[in-house]
Formats: sequence, C-alpha cells, structure tokens
Amino acid sequence: MESLHKHFNLTGCREFTIESTPTMLDETKLSTLRRIGLTRLSMGIQSFDDRILKRLNRSFERKDIERVVRRARAQGVATINIDLMYGLPDQTLENWHAGLDRMFDMEINGCTLYSLDLHENTQFFRKRDELALAPTAVQIQMYREALDRLQAGGYTMINRNIFARDPDTYRHQNRRWENLPLIGLGASAQCYAPGVAYQNYGSIDQYTDALEEDTSAVERAVWLHEGEEFYREAVCRLRFSSLHLADFEQRHGGPLDARFATLTADLIDMGYLQSEDSRLRLTRKDLDYGNLISMFYFSDRRKQGLAAHPAVQRVLQLQALRTAGLTEDGSMA
Repeated sequence: MESLHKHFNLTGCREFTIESTPTMLDETKLSTLRRIGLTRLSMGIQSFDDRILKRLNRSFERKDIERVVRRARAQGVATINIDLMYGLPDQTLENWHAGLDRMFDMEINGCTLYSLDLHENTQFFRKRDELALAPTAVQIQMYREALDRLQAGGYTMINRNIFARDPDTYRHQNRRWENLPLIGLGASAQCYAPGVAYQNYGSIDQYTDALEEDTSAVERAVWLHEGEEFYREAVCRLRFSSLHLADFEQRHGGPLDARFATLTADLIDMGYLQSEDSRLRLTRKDLDYGNLISMFYFSDRRKQGLAAHPAVQRVLQLQALRTAGLTEDGSMA
C-alpha cells in the first residue's frame, strides 16, 4: 500500500476490496487492512452447508463464515460480498434456498452466483459419474429462483450473476466493460489498455524474475483489430449489464444501428432483447441461451466459431423465417 500511494494518487479512491477466505482473516489482519483503507470484503464461501463445504475440500465451516462477517463489521468494513455456487455435489433446491435465506438473515450486502464448471484436469471431472450433481434443468431452476428471491429481497442485478443492495458498491464491474484502462499488478493479474487485453505471468517466480530483470511481466496479450472495441463493448455491455445507445454512439463516433439495426429489431421482436429509455438489455428469455445472444454483436470474424452451436442455429433459423415472412410451426418449438 505504501508503494501504491507513492506511485498513484488514491485520494479519490472510493473502494478498496480484498478477496479472501474465512480462515485467512483473524482480528489482527482485519484491523491492519482497515487501517490501510479496506472498505469492502469479498469471500468465496460457495455454500453455507457444512456437508457441501466438506465435499469441496474447504478448510472452513459455516460458523467460520459467520464469525468473520461479525469481525469485519465490528472493524467497520462497510460492504461484504460472498460468492455462492449452484450445481454442487449433494446440493438440492432445498439447501440452495436455505443458503440464500441465511445470506438474507446475515444482511450480506451483495453476492455473486456461479454454476459449477467441471474442467478436465480436476478431480471432480474425473469422478463426475460418482458425484450427486443436479441435472441441468434443476441448475437452471436454481439460478432462476435465486434471481427472483434476490430481487424480491432488495438486491439489484448488476449483471447476470452479480447482485447488490447498493449498485454503487460494484462500480468497478461496470467500468471493466467501458473500454477504460485496467491496471493489473501482481502474478496472473488481468489488465486492459486501449486496443489490447493482457495478463501477467501466472507463476509468482516468473513474475518476480521478470521484474528483477527489468523485462515485461506480461505472459499473454490479445490485440484487438481496428474497430474491435466497438464490438467488444457492445457484447460486454449486453452480456453483463445494459447498453446505453446515446453513450455508446458518443464513445464510438457512430450508432449501434449503423451495423446492427436489423439484428436488434429481430431480437427485440423475438423477445430476447428489450429497449427502454434508449437502453438495450437482454430479457429473461435470454437465460436459456447463456451468453450467446450478446455474441451476435461480435464482428463477423469473431462470430465464425459460433455458427455450429444449436442455440445460435435456433436464432438464425427464426431470423430466416422472419425475413421470409413466415412463422414457426409447433414442431419447431
């Protein structure tokens, strides 16, 4: 923090967040973090159910989560966020609801919802047939019911999986999709500069070696082709929040409709997109298609790999029918 204050003017800093686990935060560490400016704590707890936490090999229990939340509030941490996961082993609708209820009881300021992804190099993937995982339809139901309960409980949807009682405490999330510079310091940090997204070395040894040798610590970078920022911002804003048409036109020197007027009109008519107060946002119907609807706003070059996906074919089929002046019959549904 001394180094950050030395090189950056942080007098207007409105948010200082750390990501942690309950077992890493004793009173001394929390006190030190508050002294140097901590305002927001985010913890990836995944579940309040001790049985599920044990299946996930977590080093903490529900009582540890509750204790850290009490400590953080006693130290004056203004905002607490937790990560919750659905689709976990042994998870049912009943204990999923119980976890949400516990979060409401504890008056947690915000939460981020994730579904379980089974990556090939993990134990869960290798043992997937032995895990009592909820079917996909139940996982979708978990998300939909959480969405209803969170919004009814006073939480605002910041983007598709982030909810907060005070949207201003998640300002950093929306700024990520405005093509504004993002400075990432440290191993594996993700960064953004105009025209390029890049990431530092994931290995701490490689990262520190690069610094000591006064060479670049960047491991990988993706350079955006000319005009790609136009598409990137359109996709990201629709995927994660909403797209304000006037602001977008001012930022890019031209309206979205100059390239996507027909697509936008079709998606609105098909119920995947809604327009209100010069702002576009995806509807709940889009939940059936994940992030794919927003990806229609990529450049043709970036969209080439999407055409084979069944959900994309479905939307293209509907568009083709509309263009021909036809409607789908019952068998197509």
